[in-house]
Amino acid sequence: MRFLDRFFILMLALLVVAISVGLASFYFGVVSQYEVANFVAELGGRAETLIVAAVLFLIAIRIIQLSFMSRNKDKQTIIGEGELGTVRITIEAINNFVKDVVRAEANTTDTQSKVKVTEEGLDVILNLTVYDKVKVPNLANQIQEQVKSEIEEAIGAKVDQVEVLIKAIEKPKEKNKKLRLD
Repeated sequence: MRFLDRFFILMLALLVVAISVGLASFYFGVVSQYEVANFVAELGGRAETLIVAAVLFLIAIRIIQLSFMSRNKDKQTIIGEGELGTVRITIEAINNFVKDVVRAEANTTDTQSKVKVTEEGLDVILNLTVYDKVKVPNLANQIQEQVKSEIEEAIGAKVDQVEVLIKAIEKPKEKNKKLRLD
C-alpha cells in the first residue's frame, strides 16, 4: 500500500477515535448538550468546515476504492512478445519454480522466496534453512547461480539479483534412527 493511502487510513482512524471520545464524553456528562450545540453552531457557515468536509469525503472515497480493488489480482510480468501476442507469467508461478529449484539442493531444508519485478529484471529474495557442516558461502553462491540460470533458461525472464539470507542452520534429522526398547 502506498504512503498516501496509509496516511488516509490513519487520518480516518484518528477521526473515528475523536468522534468516539466525544460521544463518550457526551454520554458520561463531561460535555453538556449545550456545549455540543454551541460547537456545531459555530462550525456552520465557515469555509474551514467545508474544506475539512471535502477532504474527509475524498479520503473516505479513496478508502472505499481501496477496499473494492481486487487484492487477489495476480501480479505478472511479460516474458515474451511475438506476432501472435504477449506471453505473461505470474509472479507466483516464478516463485514456485524458484522454490522447486532450491528444494532440489540437498543441503537446504526450508525455503521461502519472494520475487519482485524491476526495470532491470527479476529480483529473487531467498530465506533458507541449511544443514550444519555445510560451507554456507559456497552453497549460497551455487544456489544464486543455479536460480539465475534456471529462471533465465526455463522461463526466459532476465534475473537482476538473487539475494540469499540464511535464517537458520540445523542438524540433519536422522531418518532411520531405531528406538531401543529395554
